[in-house]
Amino acid sequence: MTSDEKFMELATNLARQGSGKVSPNPMVGAVVVKNGNIIGQGYHEQYGETHAEVNAIEDSYGQVIESTMYITLEPCNHYGNTPPCLERIVREQIKRVVVGSIDPDPRMRGKSVAYLRTSGIDVKTGTLKHQTDELIKFYAYWKQTKCPYVTVKLAVTRDGFIAQSDGTSKWISCQTSREEVHQMRGDFDAVLVGTNTVLADDPALTVRHVPGRNPNRVIIDRLAKISHQAKVFENNTNRIFYFSTVKRNDLSNWVTEIQLSKSKFSLETMLAILGERNQISLLIEGGGQLASSFLSQSLCNEAIIYRSQETFGQGIPFTDSLMNNNQYEIFHRAQSGADEKIIFRRKHV
Repeated sequence: MTSDEKFMELATNLARQGSGKVSPNPMVGAVVVKNGNIIGQGYHEQYGETHAEVNAIEDSYGQVIESTMYITLEPCNHYGNTPPCLERIVREQIKRVVVGSIDPDPRMRGKSVAYLRTSGIDVKTGTLKHQTDELIKFYAYWKQTKCPYVTVKLAVTRDGFIAQSDGTSKWISCQTSREEVHQMRGDFDAVLVGTNTVLADDPALTVRHVPGRNPNRVIIDRLAKISHQAKVFENNTNRIFYFSTVKRNDLSNWVTEIQLSKSKFSLETMLAILGERNQISLLIEGGGQLASSFLSQSLCNEAIIYRSQETFGQGIPFTDSLMNNNQYEIFHRAQSGADEKIIFRRKHV
């Protein structure tokens, strides 16, 4: 590993600390190096607050002149909640900038890199790009499509069932996998469930067992069958998006009710609405029917399957056949406690 890669890897690890806290902004990390020594580091810690580059500069206590800055993402060139980081980098007389990924925002796309070079700063791009691109996969997809990055999560028994015959599906996966899923929830803007899952399991969709923030909740309930007393409607200060064709008068005022006509009630429409509302990542925790709908309609970017050692003998089946085609490929395979974890990712996303 080269020194550039070593420092970029550190910046990448710093960036991950912003997971679940900075959306719809991307996770970004930055490291400042001078004479081979790290003199400052920082990451984007909270949406609306200072960006990684400024935090790293501030951490350097005025020593950044003639230094090298490593940034996981091209620095911003526009005003938002904070001033452009680009201007600060030039003003501080940083000598060299190493960038991981180019920002897919139409206002960027290499414009900051060009400006830095015009300002006399040596710029290198693409260092550990495969890692830095992974950091911004939610953000990049949302910027390009205006829709959230969709991940389906399913627990499947060894004999291929996702639920008992009555629809209940609790405790298929092991404790390690359940804790991992709770951690995963905190990384997503929102978690989506459908009518059948709520009626069968009454999930809360909160983060428990591990530290983390609760995601927003998205509920698809076409015919308004879910009781207003279901746990998914409980107020935990996060947003609740409720999609139905029926207007209801029994939901609390913290629930955002989105009524669609039967002709417009589709997964594509719902994803577009969520994207407009700055939900850039969506975890599908509904049952097999909902998962199959997202997969078969090519609306799923990723599917995470936890295959347990449990067996049901009979129940509601689910096979990997939807992923074992030309649209999806295995991205990662690992053990999660007693379970096998397989991540399928759609090709050419």
